[in-house]
This record gives sequence, structure tokens and C-alpha cells, in this order.
Amino acid sequence: MKKRVIFFISLVILVLLLSGGREIAKYLDNLKTELRVITQYAATLEALNHFKAGQLRIYELREGGNREFANRNDGPFQVWYYPYYPIIGAPYRYRTEIFIDAYNTKMKHLYTERNELKSSVPREKKRTQN
Repeated sequence: MKKRVIFFISLVILVLLLSGGREIAKYLDNLKTELRVITQYAATLEALNHFKAGQLRIYELREGGNREFANRNDGPFQVWYYPYYPIIGAPYRYRTEIFIDAYNTKMKHLYTERNELKSSVPREKKRTQN
């Protein structure tokens, strides 16, 4: 009888742990999604502000250091280092990679969109006076 009670209690505890584990995993997944969305929003705003200021740049991930010009270009874009610090942990690197990807995507999109707009606007013909 005592073995059955211990088995039953163990089974109940196992079920509670497993169901709680799914809830924790769901919660952590929601946090990861929220982090991604907020980071993409911040990166998009920064890219838009830089573009409006005439600063064509893209970021490249670098361990340590500061945000600084990498002394090279990628087409019309200046390449800038965007640092991450491994000591802070994997979530920080994840956030930094998301930021760089969203920023670079937005910057390239804005540049392409502007050039397409310029090429699609008809130029005025010079009028000749009779």
C-alpha cells in the first residue's frame, strides 16, 4: 500500500512538473518573440533616422569595442562595427544579431526605394519658344 501511495504521489508530481514545464517554455518563447519585435522596431527607427540624416551605413557584428566606422564601404554604405559582449550572455548576442539584421535590411530597403523613385519620376522636357 505504501509503495502505491509513493508511486501515485510521484506520478502527480511528474505530471505537475511536465505541465509546468510547458507553461514555462511557452512563457520564454513569448519573451523571445517580444524581444525580437521590440529590437526590430528600435533598429528600424535608427535606420530611418540615419537615412534621413544622409548617413548611409550598415552594421557588422564585432566582439567588444564600440560602434565605430570600419574604414571600408560596401557599395554606397559605410560599414560600421556594432559590438556585443559575450560575457553578458547568449540573449544579448541574439538581440544584437536581430538589431543588425533589421537595421541593415531597412537601410538597404530605403536606399533602393529612393533610387527607384528617382528613376521613375519623369524628367521635364525643355520647352522651346516659338
